[in-house]
Amino acid sequence: MGEIKLIKGDCYELVKEIPDNSIDLVIIDPPYQIDSGGMTGEFGIRKYHNEYTRLCKLGDKYNAEGKRISKNRLSASQNTRMMSKGFENTILDELCRVMKKINIYIWCSKGQLRQIIDYFDDRGCNIDLLTWHKNNPIPTCNGTYMSDTEYCVFAREGGG
Repeated sequence: MGEIKLIKGDCYELVKEIPDNSIDLVIIDPPYQIDSGGMTGEFGIRKYHNEYTRLCKLGDKYNAEGKRISKNRLSASQNTRMMSKGFENTILDELCRVMKKINIYIWCSKGQLRQIIDYFDDRGCNIDLLTWHKNNPIPTCNGTYMSDTEYCVFAREGGG
């Protein structure tokens, strides 16, 4: 069996250092597109954003549109808006570049299914949808119930 190497860092930056056609499988859990509507409910500062804010202070940050903001500290409210925007397809372009053949699991929210499925369908991939039914989901977010289901899109090129 070959060497396994784990790298900790910003995926948007580290993926650029990976050689073309060198990865067999990608499993990612990118930022979910979640409409938090602000900082209320269980999705608020209390549980999740204190840790995220702490991590953001360690490096580059992103604004609500997903654009990099270098060396600026964001408020917890700004972090929430950024995290709830999901991700851009440019990261998928980079991941496809580094894979030998497209072979990827992407955990996502219901609102991201179309984006991800359309992206890989346009590349002729076989696509499967997996679900995880949680028995202890976050109960509410901005006065609405959160889903008890998380989604995982599995996309792969034929012949693999």
